[in-house]
Amino acid sequence: MFQGVYAALFTPFDETGEIVECQLREHVEWLVKKGISGLYICGNSGQGVFLSVEERKRVHSIVNDQVSGRAEVIAHVAALNTRDAKTLIDHSNEIGLDAVSSLSPIYWSYSEREVVNYYRDIMKDSDLPCLMYVKPGAGASEIDVQTVLEIAEIPGMVGMKYTSPNFFRMQDICLRLGGDWVVLSGPDELFLPALTMGVRGSIGTTQNVFPELFIEIHRCFKEGDLPRAMAIQQVITRLVSLYRPHGGVAVAHAMLTLRGFPLSLCRPPFTRAMPEPDRTEMLAKTREIIARSPLPLELECPRH
Repeated sequence: MFQGVYAALFTPFDETGEIVECQLREHVEWLVKKGISGLYICGNSGQGVFLSVEERKRVHSIVNDQVSGRAEVIAHVAALNTRDAKTLIDHSNEIGLDAVSSLSPIYWSYSEREVVNYYRDIMKDSDLPCLMYVKPGAGASEIDVQTVLEIAEIPGMVGMKYTSPNFFRMQDICLRLGGDWVVLSGPDELFLPALTMGVRGSIGTTQNVFPELFIEIHRCFKEGDLPRAMAIQQVITRLVSLYRPHGGVAVAHAMLTLRGFPLSLCRPPFTRAMPEPDRTEMLAKTREIIARSPLPLELECPRH
């Protein structure tokens, strides 16, 4: 478990902000057939904290049913309170997901002791492995390394999703904990460098749209073909640079239309969709980047 490429799965919404189940299922099926290792559901890319507990449980069930054991399913369960997080973990256990993950407590500033107690509380009655989610600006992301080491001793805690460019800190944690501590990298544009620092795979937004690029980097790294891995990493870096002017989630949803999917919308307070002139320009730039990719990718092939 916990090796390879994982998509931080989108949650597709319609004009009224409701989840579009058929579109969610179709996207999951496409990713599984592309060879994705797993799906990370209701994380930041999936706007999990914008969903009610019942909506998140519904996404859990839909994705788990569609995957049917062909890929790993990891549910992100962080919420504003521990009670809701535990409810989501209970549901993940009930339906047989592969793992759960959580940011440390969000919104308020919490003490190191409160962060440790949070992970201890949510894992108390769970049989599933859990990944910490470390992300600057979300939860207690700059907790002390010693606190991470203490959290790692909690039964069921097996590793972390590390969405930070501070790879020194990441590797320091890994070296202290040894080979059993799993790390999956978060920054899409840093996947190859992260592999050189000891991560086992990646979880990210762009994997929803161009999973083949990440799967090929992982393959090339394992086989020692670093020049090709670097060339493909540069394609990803150029793609991720397109996120910055307009916010990653809305841009990535628009990018997915290039793979033949209808436009899915975001739920406010995110921008529901890019303005049409900006979207047209961004998609044109995306086509140009993909046209120069060393890995040929099929674009604009209708899925219906």
